[in-house]
Amino acid sequence: MKIFIPFNSNDFNSIFSTLTISPREFYPERGYSFKRATPTILNPFEEYLIAFEKPTFSQRDLDEENGYVINLEVEFPEHKLQPVLLKFDQNIKCFALKETIYLKEDFKLIFRRRQEKLETEAKTLKSIETKFTTLAKNNSTLSDSYDVSFIKNKIEEKDISIEGSFSKIDLKREEVFNKIFGALLGFAVGSKNKLSPEISRIKNLLRELNNLSSLFFNKIGEKDANRTKERLIACIGDIEGYFNERESLEQALIMSSNSEVSTELIMKLKDAKICEHSLFDLLIEGLLSDSYSTSSLPFHLIIEKAKRRINSRYNSKYPDKYVQNISDSISEIISETNLIVDSETTSNNLINEDLLQYNEMNFSVPHDKNSQESEYLKLILIFFTRLRFLTTTDDLFSNRKDIIKGLGKELSAKIVKFKGDNPSPEYYYLLDLLKSFDSLRSSFDPLKTDYVVFQSLAVLFTSGRDLQKYLDGISKINIDSLTTPLAIWGAVYGYASLPKTLTEKVLTKEVDYKELIKLFRISHDNYLKASEPDTVEEQKHEYILYDKKIDAENAIQEKVIEEKSDFFNKILTATKYGKNQGLEDVLVKFEHRQRMFPDSEMNKKFLEKFLNKKENKISGIAKKGIEEIVNQYEQYLQSN
Repeated sequence: MKIFIPFNSNDFNSIFSTLTISPREFYPERGYSFKRATPTILNPFEEYLIAFEKPTFSQRDLDEENGYVINLEVEFPEHKLQPVLLKFDQNIKCFALKETIYLKEDFKLIFRRRQEKLETEAKTLKSIETKFTTLAKNNSTLSDSYDVSFIKNKIEEKDISIEGSFSKIDLKREEVFNKIFGALLGFAVGSKNKLSPEISRIKNLLRELNNLSSLFFNKIGEKDANRTKERLIACIGDIEGYFNERESLEQALIMSSNSEVSTELIMKLKDAKICEHSLFDLLIEGLLSDSYSTSSLPFHLIIEKAKRRINSRYNSKYPDKYVQNISDSISEIISETNLIVDSETTSNNLINEDLLQYNEMNFSVPHDKNSQESEYLKLILIFFTRLRFLTTTDDLFSNRKDIIKGLGKELSAKIVKFKGDNPSPEYYYLLDLLKSFDSLRSSFDPLKTDYVVFQSLAVLFTSGRDLQKYLDGISKINIDSLTTPLAIWGAVYGYASLPKTLTEKVLTKEVDYKELIKLFRISHDNYLKASEPDTVEEQKHEYILYDKKIDAENAIQEKVIEEKSDFFNKILTATKYGKNQGLEDVLVKFEHRQRMFPDSEMNKKFLEKFLNKKENKISGIAKKGIEEIVNQYEQYLQSN
């Protein structure tokens, strides 16, 4: 059944960064993207979405917080709609929904006026999160072609009578699917940016060119500057060689002249001479002069001009001009090369067979992946999609030891050869990565394995403080395809974490985003079928790693239990701090953590470190008091 959900235009960015719309009370709790939704004058309820049988607008010019009312047209199962009574106009049929709506191919955005549409779309330009802007624009229309209802006043709660009850909503499934689609979207973005060996080579040459030019600028005027100059010119020559394989200078001149230069004309210029110099060579000299605009030159001549500037005589009295000329030429080479590379990487369309898929509670990896690495990738992605507490980089880095341990257990349980009697190299790789977290001197080498999935994990846990640093780390170890690194990032932080600047190559071409939305719809349907709360499949994926929200709830519950464990009796009664409520609360957290991670090293240093954490500071207990508690804990361990 078609329904129309009014929402505030201030939520446009929120909806089209995640392709979802939820009741307002969901946003602070659902664990991804925007934490707040804007009220609308057509829905007074925090806990429900209100939908109408036809497009419905307010007669007021503005919605709440200076927004506009927009209607979202979607298909929704009629049996799941709860009819409600609009008391002041019973001719207007409306419904209540208490769940998140996922937008798929067939939705429509209905604007009341053209100006409101233009203003709303203009605001999206400032948001790096609004990935699906192109999809929203293509699915937008004006209310002229609809039979529309208008409501004069703001709807209050007393104006709507809601009968019946709603089943309890479990936001866990939303959090998990956010991460599943993050993996799918990340892999698709990586697939779109997948580079051929030739393009990878030229990308590496550009990186080398940038590094050598910086080194050369630092050495100008020194004795060994010539050696760096030779390396710089050789690198430019390698870049030129790549393009010479594709077209000659003569072909480039013809292509860039808008048909004004022909092969016949070039031959005549080469044959004609002035003072022993061919007119063709004199033409090239003129084009290379500083008085001629570089922007209109063929790429071959931009490179030739750069080489001449580097080889020009250095005057120590005017070093700035020499450096500036070379810097401009290097920038032009890098800019022009990137334009050519980008045009080649965006020319291919997304193909379903090349994308990561999700079905039956598992991922399937495209055919071109190594089978053993595919198995690791699938298990690692599933592992991260189930870590619901993991939503920020702070969560990752503060818990990275426990996450690595949990991942190791999961891989050991699912892949016999991972640990077994003769542990695999990947097992020792994770073990070395874990040990490196405590080392202040040595850094971990991600290239100790050939598997990109483990290399990506190493970068994630060592330098992935944000997405750009993560991608920089991936680039440094020369991983050519971003499919695996971005799939892992999406599985860890969800698809809302992948910004528009990264996903725009996938989500601007209609053929690409339609393929992606189709994948999104199929995966969501498959997930809902397989993830009913009581199914065995769902239980299989409940990992040992604790959820911070559940941890906090359990701590509160345990505080009210009258019978304290032996752990509490021994420590609390043996010190003068037995009645300190703050100490009791912290020890509850500590004991609960030890139960969740039984393999953690249990000694007095561990407790001391735990008590000295900023978030565990206890009022009324000084440093000596902590030492007394820690020593009592050591005696407790020895006696048990």
